[in-house]
Amino acid sequence: MMRRELLGTFSVSQEFTADFAKLSGDFNPLHVDPVIARRYQFGSTVVHGICGTLKALDLLSEKIPGGSSIATLKIQFNKPIRHGDNVDVHLVSNENEQRLELTINGKKSQVINVATTTNRPGSDSAGNLQQLEPPQINDHSFQQTAQAKGAVDLTWNGALMSQLFPNVTTMLSPCQTATLLGTTVIVGMKCPGMNSIYGGLKLSFSASDTPFQPKLDYSVASSDERFNRLLIQIENSACSGEIEAFYRAPPVDQPSLKAIQQLVPHLQFTNQRALVIGGSRGLGEIIAKLLAAGGAKTTITYAQGKQDAKRVADEISKNGGDSSISHYNVLVPATDLTDFFTEGKFTHIYYLASPVIEKSEQPIWDKPLFDKYCSYYLTGLSSLLTLCTKNQEYRKSALNIFIPSTIFLSEPSKGFAEYCAAKAATETLAQNLIKSQPKWRVHAPRLPRMQTDQTSGIENRDSMEAANLMFKEISKLSS
Repeated sequence: MMRRELLGTFSVSQEFTADFAKLSGDFNPLHVDPVIARRYQFGSTVVHGICGTLKALDLLSEKIPGGSSIATLKIQFNKPIRHGDNVDVHLVSNENEQRLELTINGKKSQVINVATTTNRPGSDSAGNLQQLEPPQINDHSFQQTAQAKGAVDLTWNGALMSQLFPNVTTMLSPCQTATLLGTTVIVGMKCPGMNSIYGGLKLSFSASDTPFQPKLDYSVASSDERFNRLLIQIENSACSGEIEAFYRAPPVDQPSLKAIQQLVPHLQFTNQRALVIGGSRGLGEIIAKLLAAGGAKTTITYAQGKQDAKRVADEISKNGGDSSISHYNVLVPATDLTDFFTEGKFTHIYYLASPVIEKSEQPIWDKPLFDKYCSYYLTGLSSLLTLCTKNQEYRKSALNIFIPSTIFLSEPSKGFAEYCAAKAATETLAQNLIKSQPKWRVHAPRLPRMQTDQTSGIENRDSMEAANLMFKEISKLSS
């Protein structure tokens, strides 16, 4: 009869992940760089899959009989763990099987099947194997990755391992742990490398007394481009096994200003002084370039991505446009807009601030998710516009405001009720603005799903599709 018990709950901070990267050698930006990771598939950094595995094994080590060691591991990574997530670890077991289930809000993140032995596979004499610098990360195409083979050097820092995972060394020898850490280096740094997702692992440890060699060989055994899937054989003196990995769609590069200039009449937006909230990437970047192509003077705001905003502004300036950048966080209520008023009044505000758009996994309603959307779409927007109403210039003259809504309100999609509710409330706010501020104009179009950072998985789409659509929509505020 299978028994199920809660072993414990853990949460991983960004600081913990930074230490894990030092321990393992996997410095993929998906895990360690919150600014760069905003442009990746998940919209934020996520915890290394093997870090979550070791956290779970650390809890299991307190339950299994003394002297037991791990003989085999089979891991399936179902969904990423984000920093700050509360992860429950359940042990499902009988006499012949032990399975760890890692869940977030009741949904499985990892499933780990563990077989133990009374022998201790792998040598204990790994020593201290520390790399002087991180391995170079590969940024290859799927086709290049499908032919990959090589080896990674293994690392072992006993003091840091004990600090991060104090109990797991009772089940795993240093060689076993170094090998397990090496698998995340293969996926995150080498194969696929930059654009990677760790899908699963099957690993059998050897009980031989062969001297440990601090390397882990890898070779792609098969690839399937339909699913961007790779099966990678791994082997060293301590183990043999197979990694399942996926090639993740790289970040979307928005069209260049020169390409966008072909869409826009030269003087289309010449009378605009535009504030583009969230103009450093995605649709905000496209709008900033469209406005610049039409002669507008733009101020691009950023919350975290200063370099992204500077890149967009520099591209505009190098092509004869007038653009500046300014820090503005919609989640932190501002007391004034002095920085924005230094060169005169804005004629247009384009509000593109947004969190990561997530599919809800709750059966009815996810209040924290709804609150998150509202903090951006409602509170952030209303705080900005309230400041405008406190300025006499804005109360007495025209102000044009662009607030994107979503086609999901007309065509509902399962799992997006909270997102739609927040957007519907934003449309209501827009309608109220028109009545309460008669000199203001508001345009809140219901936009379709377009290829941006958060929808990089959309394939075979025209790179200019979003630019064409956004040009039509923002032109409605220039007539």
